[in-house]
Amino acid sequence: MYSKSGVIEDAKHVFDEMEEKNIISWTSLITGYGKHGYGHEAVALYEKMEDEGVKPNDVTFLSLLFACSHSGLTTQGWEYVSNMVSKHNILPRAEHYSCLADLLARAGQCEEAYDLVRKIPTDLDASVLRAMLGACSTHGNMNLAQIVARRLFNLEPENPVNYVVLSGIYAAAGLWNHARETRMLMEKRITMKESWIQPMPFNK
Repeated sequence: MYSKSGVIEDAKHVFDEMEEKNIISWTSLITGYGKHGYGHEAVALYEKMEDEGVKPNDVTFLSLLFACSHSGLTTQGWEYVSNMVSKHNILPRAEHYSCLADLLARAGQCEEAYDLVRKIPTDLDASVLRAMLGACSTHGNMNLAQIVARRLFNLEPENPVNYVVLSGIYAAAGLWNHARETRMLMEKRITMKESWIQPMPFNK
């Protein structure tokens, strides 16, 4: 409860006062640290958990990867994925791949992130591609931004954010025609969606 509310000090206090700690309590605090930007604390807590002989599960590693991603701990993220498979015999799920792709994209390694995205064995969550598109914008990778945006347009054609980000990338590069065309495509697709919504007949 404290972790979800962002009251990390109180969450840590409750955790320290627990006489018996299981994988759920360890993972809950790791998750809280990660969600509120305390990546180094999440990593330190995980290492302490291992020192005490508590075996992590797939959710623990997902929380750990999230923490690394949002704190720029790229090297540690890769190490934990490797340990997850080789040391703990836990096979990564699509969520783990997605989190790792987000980790790389935030670190500016957009091409490597997209190569990983293409290898994800199950359906891809659009949120990963949105994170990649944002990273492409931040790091000025226009070629990859176009590829990622096309996939997003197919996955969620009615989401205006994707069009706005790509349009902004074009504008920053001085490609005003491309920026305008992207905006027009956005307006066209949103208009098409609205036209599908017909008012229900009202019977008195």
